[in-house]
Amino acid sequence: MIQMPPPPPHACYRSIPAYYATNPHERIDFHTKVYTDGAYALVHWYGLHTGGETLFRRRGTQWCRLTGGGGAMDVNWLVKYGVPRATAERLIARLERGARQ
Repeated sequence: MIQMPPPPPHACYRSIPAYYATNPHERIDFHTKVYTDGAYALVHWYGLHTGGETLFRRRGTQWCRLTGGGGAMDVNWLVKYGVPRATAERLIARLERGARQ
């Protein structure tokens, strides 16, 4: 299997779907759920064999990837990447509610 390097951590895109369209992910049964709060978005993504989360920040007209990978993030992880604590708490709460639906 060929390993593709991840995009630069602060790569910016015109939209969040544009990020996933231009980066290597599973193409079959790949799904995203986007949770936004102000200038931040937390995306839960999953495919047939993988899953994880990606954090974005809106800068002007673009969404910039801050961090992401397999597994789950928590409030402290989001704060580590500059998300205000109250915003991080709301994003995680929305993600957890969405996971139960």
